[in-house]
Amino acid sequence: MNNKKIVAGLLALSFVFGGAVVPSNVVSNVASVITAQAADVETWTSVKELTSDLTIDGSVETNSDIILNDNTLTINGDLYMTAGMLDIGTGKLIVKGNLYIGKENASSYAYIVMQNSSASITITGDLIWNVHSEMKNSVGRSGWYTYDIITAGTINVAGNLYDYIYEGNHNAFTMMGDSVLNLNGTGMQTIKCSYQGELAKLTVTNNRTIDMEGYFYSTTPLISDLNIKTQKGLKISSMVMDGKTVNITGNVTQFLSDIDLGGGTLNITGIFTAQGGTTKLDGGELNIIGDYRIAKLSSSGKLVESQAGLDMTNSNDVVNVSGNFIVKTYYNLTKDNVTMKAGKMYVGGNFDCSSPHITFGSGNTVYMNGTGKQTVKLTDRKKIYNLVLMQDRSNYNSDIGDYAKNVSVEIQNSNPTNPTYPTNIKVDYSEQYHQIRFTWDKVENADRYGIAVYLAGKWRIQTQTITGTSYTTPKNLTPGKTYKVAIAARVNGQWDVNNAIKNAVTVTVK
Repeated sequence: MNNKKIVAGLLALSFVFGGAVVPSNVVSNVASVITAQAADVETWTSVKELTSDLTIDGSVETNSDIILNDNTLTINGDLYMTAGMLDIGTGKLIVKGNLYIGKENASSYAYIVMQNSSASITITGDLIWNVHSEMKNSVGRSGWYTYDIITAGTINVAGNLYDYIYEGNHNAFTMMGDSVLNLNGTGMQTIKCSYQGELAKLTVTNNRTIDMEGYFYSTTPLISDLNIKTQKGLKISSMVMDGKTVNITGNVTQFLSDIDLGGGTLNITGIFTAQGGTTKLDGGELNIIGDYRIAKLSSSGKLVESQAGLDMTNSNDVVNVSGNFIVKTYYNLTKDNVTMKAGKMYVGGNFDCSSPHITFGSGNTVYMNGTGKQTVKLTDRKKIYNLVLMQDRSNYNSDIGDYAKNVSVEIQNSNPTNPTYPTNIKVDYSEQYHQIRFTWDKVENADRYGIAVYLAGKWRIQTQTITGTSYTTPKNLTPGKTYKVAIAARVNGQWDVNNAIKNAVTVTVK
């Protein structure tokens, strides 16, 4: 008889310790280790309730409840739950493989309950989630069966997190309250959340860049800065930044509800399309290397009207758009959802507003700071309150004065005495660490510097939080690889991106 059959037979029997009979669904208070061959998978068909720590040398598949109480369950392989409740209690679950609450092509009737701050799940591999739409339990909100059942504790994931449910399924991967999702891997990690999903507190060890696909929805304020890249585009349904800095490389859609910067900085290297909710700066800064479109992208790829908005009502609000600023909101709205009463907006492309639902105030100024032809167009006799042209007036549409109450010209000097971009850029190479260090002269009145790298045909922001005049790359870059690097300065709230790109340097890792 092989080891797997022996283990299965033992699990089907009652355990006997000191003459006492213990039911097969309860692991006794004597710590246990059950050993199986690495290729074996144990099958649990009845409730497993721990009264002591338990280690399984192999993988486990179960269709029944696992109740940890105050104990630690260690599985040196995968844990696959086809059904049942995984109740962490105040204990710890350690999975040294993948944790499957369903699989990509196989939905599950399982779910996780974790509602104590001392509870934790630690996964060396991936967390896979695919809960059947008809799964019901008595813990979560009626109709939202995985809602409000993970509200505390920490889930540590060293691999990726994939939620595979379809849009109409309410049984999404949902973390709420004070629960923490900690991505503690060492390389690139991917989070793919579904339309109905929700995250609470998100942390990434060493502030690494993570790959985020699908949807991001959280009403919990961020507890740290985030560096995100997205390959297929990220839909943000709700984000509360609470003054933090979020860097996103790739196209972003504001999908449903508000993005509240709370005085923080949101950097997007890609197209930003706002089709729902309001972007609220609250004294923060929105930087977009690409177009900013308050509009909806139709299935045919055409820009159509949306209900989204922009709130610039704080004197410290700054919006930098290197491309076009486009506003298309519904005509039948009952309020002006684009409000520009304070702060500064810089537009490198065209300013195109075809909606009457926009309000300007005397405290707001729009700077047209492109380097080529630019146009400013609004509808319904709407006018920008303060419009500053930063090129010769011949570079703008001849009727531009019809679209502003106050127009002034502040031509940018291509070779100013006090440049608004870093000069005298020097590069030092470390062959030992395959690392590069940049230094530059201080820019007068600059309060911050930023680094961008030209990758795959686009400029991608690496950081915009440098306060000194030097920057050192991470170690172990690829020897022989060549990069084009631009260094920009923020002077009086404005990033001089154009001159930074013009003065970019090309470096090769040694």
